[in-house]
Amino acid sequence: MYKNRDIGERFRRFLPGFVMTQIFAVFLLGGLFVTHWLFGVNLYYVMGDPYSVFSNILKTVQDAPSTSIINPNSFRLPLYVGLVSNLGILLWCSVTAICFFTYLLTSRKPKLFRLSPSFFSWSAVISSILLFDDLLLIHEKIVPKYLGISQNTVFMIYGLLILAYFVRWRRQILQTEYLFLLVSLVFFALSIFLDIAHLPISHHTFFEDSFKFMGILNWSVYYIQTCRTQIDILISKVLLSV
Repeated sequence: MYKNRDIGERFRRFLPGFVMTQIFAVFLLGGLFVTHWLFGVNLYYVMGDPYSVFSNILKTVQDAPSTSIINPNSFRLPLYVGLVSNLGILLWCSVTAICFFTYLLTSRKPKLFRLSPSFFSWSAVISSILLFDDLLLIHEKIVPKYLGISQNTVFMIYGLLILAYFVRWRRQILQTEYLFLLVSLVFFALSIFLDIAHLPISHHTFFEDSFKFMGILNWSVYYIQTCRTQIDILISKVLLSV
């Protein structure tokens, strides 16, 4: 089904879902930017993870002169702190669970399915690694602090790991709507570039985290769509056997 599809047909199938996904992301992120402009919503608070937000507040307090008076309101964080970061974590969790569930379903009778069950198990592993990195700030806090390995080195390790995954499962991936996966990698690359480059642009952190969220969103849509296709095959086989 996927192998013989020409590029034009693949693109036509990809485009509607892609447009809807990007509209959702732009609507969410653009809406946050508008609320910042109209109501003064702190973009760093709404985009960043709660640990980093609170750590920066504590650092500001610690670096303040001993004679200065600390405002208690500095510790009163709004309810929206970490909103986008937490949404990204939920997406990582969903993808990991769905891939693992699909692996369990397809491993019972692998010959019925177009894709190998091991592809879904490894997809769950890769997604879970990225999940825990994002959740525990492994590349940002843990590895540099406790292992003395730079953040750029961690990015390189993750890049090689994902490259090895793509090489190993390239035939499986080429049978799917892989354009979502390519788009997610572009967004991740843009986010990492902004993280490393520290360009002197307004709202630098907002754009960095926005690209990261859009990468997670497209990654999630790809695996949810791919897993759904395999589950549809299982359902059709069950219905035919009744």
